Amino acid sequence: MIWDCTCIGSGTGKISCTIANRCHVDGASYKIGDTWRKPHETEGYMLDCVCLGNGNGQWTCKPVDERCYENPTGTSYGVGETWEKPFQGWMIVDCTCLGEGSGRITCTSRNRCNDKDTLSSYRVGDTWTKTGAEGHPLQCLCTGKGRGEWKCDRHAPRHTTGLVLAATSLLASAGVPTETVTTCEGNHVHRLSCDNGVISVQTVLYGRTDSVTCSEGKPQQQISNTDCSLTNTEDVLKRRCDGKRVCELNSNIFGASDPCRGTYKYLQTKYNCFPAVHQVTCEDSLAYLHCDEGLVIRVYGADYGRRDRTTCSYQRPASQIQNTDCASPTSHVSESCNGKNSCIVKASNSVFGDPCAGTYKYLEVAYTCEYPVITPKDTV
Repeated sequence: MIWDCTCIGSGTGKISCTIANRCHVDGASYKIGDTWRKPHETEGYMLDCVCLGNGNGQWTCKPVDERCYENPTGTSYGVGETWEKPFQGWMIVDCTCLGEGSGRITCTSRNRCNDKDTLSSYRVGDTWTKTGAEGHPLQCLCTGKGRGEWKCDRHAPRHTTGLVLAATSLLASAGVPTETVTTCEGNHVHRLSCDNGVISVQTVLYGRTDSVTCSEGKPQQQISNTDCSLTNTEDVLKRRCDGKRVCELNSNIFGASDPCRGTYKYLQTKYNCFPAVHQVTCEDSLAYLHCDEGLVIRVYGADYGRRDRTTCSYQRPASQIQNTDCASPTSHVSESCNGKNSCIVKASNSVFGDPCAGTYKYLEVAYTCEYPVITPKDTV
């Protein structure tokens, strides 16, 4: 270490030394205002650091202000930013901008399952169906485990539950925690997500019921009305999000409706992650829904459209996957499959209509397997 010393004198030749105005990092010593670079301790990308001193040798670091450029698209990313890209035609890999002074990019498929049988890439937790070597339908689950692993079963065990549209109290009694997401008014993303299971919206508030939430920097007159809420918001979000693993939207989904003009509002959603099978089927392919013997299908939610650019994207032109605001909730799957032990549905415009012409779509289904309801006439 290096000390800063001053001759005080005081008739005795006294010397005072201190390290309070220096920063000692990794065996090096820096003065206030000095800058240096060092790698992030865990992520590997580079940091720009500056010595602040502040009387106790403080310093601060931030990611290097450089960009990583992805060829041939020419898209640039900041240090620490992640994205997805195709690999060898049909696989998908996750990439991170490390920078390191040279715009270094690292990509990995460890957290994805790239199945050459279906020529599709799946995220951890995704399920899909395919035909086995003996011609039997297989249900597969991407487990990842840092090695891109997945497992397939001929008769995969299904979650057994009571009524799929269970009340919040039933979900709570089953030990399913309630998640809460609050997003302040404006063009901000309101994101619901489940690592396991699918979204089940419980309550939704668009308005204001207290003077603390989303109040920072707002004048008193914009947060004083705490009896403000828009009606029918729960139905809107249920149609949009129920049965999905990820759902993104903003307050514009409610259109021009304003429950209290002049009041700064927020969107707050409480939801559960419902234990259901989540299945994705590309356009013009067949979706196989099936349960173990003695159980029947209960469809929780189904949507035909597109909400990202990577699902079902193999060798599709960019123009067919760029529209990610294409959602069309459908009751056709539940009407066709509920109460059956197995069911086949084709993901096609002829079945569901075309919610976004020119876009290559996919069918997203969430369902459970339950014991059939016994009615009095069945027991006669």
